[in-house]
Amino acid sequence: MIFYASGALAHVESDLVIDMLVRYEIDFLASFAYRRDFDIRLPKLASRLRAERKKLHMMVDSGAFTAWSSGKEVNLEQLIDECNRLQDSYNDCLDMVFVSLDRLPGRKGIKPTAKEIADGALESFQNFEKMTRLVRGPVKPVYHLGDPEWVARRYEKEVGYIGLGASRDVPYEARRRWAHEMGQRFAGHPLHGLAMTGTRMLRTVRWHSVDSASWIQTAGFGNVNWILPNGSLVAIPVSKESPHNKKYDGHLSTLSKIHRDLLIAGLEKLDVPLEKILTTMHGRGAINMLMYKRACDWAAKQSLTDERSLGVFDDA
Repeated sequence: MIFYASGALAHVESDLVIDMLVRYEIDFLASFAYRRDFDIRLPKLASRLRAERKKLHMMVDSGAFTAWSSGKEVNLEQLIDECNRLQDSYNDCLDMVFVSLDRLPGRKGIKPTAKEIADGALESFQNFEKMTRLVRGPVKPVYHLGDPEWVARRYEKEVGYIGLGASRDVPYEARRRWAHEMGQRFAGHPLHGLAMTGTRMLRTVRWHSVDSASWIQTAGFGNVNWILPNGSLVAIPVSKESPHNKKYDGHLSTLSKIHRDLLIAGLEKLDVPLEKILTTMHGRGAINMLMYKRACDWAAKQSLTDERSLGVFDDA
């Protein structure tokens, strides 16, 4: 299972993040909505990859949701041109896959009409067909919870790699059940789960790949993720500024000595300076990216299950 660290490109100005991406071969997702990162930061990462003769997977998102959230639109022709430029410039060090441009129905905060949903699905499918013809690289469509049935039938017959996406407004358990149903329906197709990295979600579908930006959000809140023997990820407050630093057993500094020593020893093995972890978001983010990757690697080796007792990290 490939884990794509969403948003990692925005942080490659940090040597810690670049080092973790390259050293542990962590793949990443970047968005056309933030395409300035392609010019400013991608060359730095590519230079390191070329120097070490390594290659990563990179998923390029269309930025449709970001644009829709701000009442804007993504220009399809500009997106296609940028996809081709990236493919031509970096195919020696990055295996790229491009996410097709969706037409999200309605407006943010307003429930779309049935006609808007139908029209959006048709335009999304037409965008996918056009990108498949014109982009010099693999293009992946996204089938969303609530999309018309005809879209699923077309993808079943005509598409290999398929993304599955559901709004975070939908309760976690409802998204997980839907993902399970789609995993059965699209059996035999490589599937990508958009922001579907909860403990049970990872073992609900035999994913080809998943992505998440929670690694950097957790770091921003002053926490590091740590993987438990059962594959769960737990968030442990470590920042010196964390309000949990006075709560017994609620912060690195207030854990029992044996647990604190074990965690510190584990962190030190990853070659990220402990002081950086305690004081910087990039230091914590570097750890969290790797923990997400390891959680995905662990889940890929397990049998699929519907058990509810797998872990506590089921909010992603």
